[in-house]
Amino acid sequence: MPYPMGHISGSSILPLQLCLGVKLIIYSDFTVDLLFRSIEKYRITFLPTFPSFGRKLIEGDLCHKYDLSSLKGVNTGGAAFPANIALAIIDRYHVQFREGYGMTEYLFICRGTAVDQPYIPGSAGPVSPGTELKVVDLHTGATLGPNTDGELCVRGNK
Repeated sequence: MPYPMGHISGSSILPLQLCLGVKLIIYSDFTVDLLFRSIEKYRITFLPTFPSFGRKLIEGDLCHKYDLSSLKGVNTGGAAFPANIALAIIDRYHVQFREGYGMTEYLFICRGTAVDQPYIPGSAGPVSPGTELKVVDLHTGATLGPNTDGELCVRGNK
């Protein structure tokens, strides 16, 4: 799990995965080589990651030393993920790529690409169930339409 445990993504993924009964492999020190060895040894199917580590997944040819065929999905969050890197990961590893959007105050993601949805560059997927989103003008507070810059407001179940 190449998320720093002090980051909201790392600290929220761990309890969720434990609740779901998922087998976790946690290391105190982490390298790309160790990740690839672990994918091969433990037949890891799902890899949560973040943009700066995602870039390391496509650098060099280290991945060709290992059998990574068990890997089926890569999820990311924590910052916007560059589309060119996501597409390179999909091409190199033949995995489903999912990007989520969340914030510390909301605890987990409020938008995310579903398991059965293809990756769309620049999109974090549909709004999560029980969540309302709107974009407002920073100065007036007026609700804005699609493809307009503003402040994102999030509200969960009442």
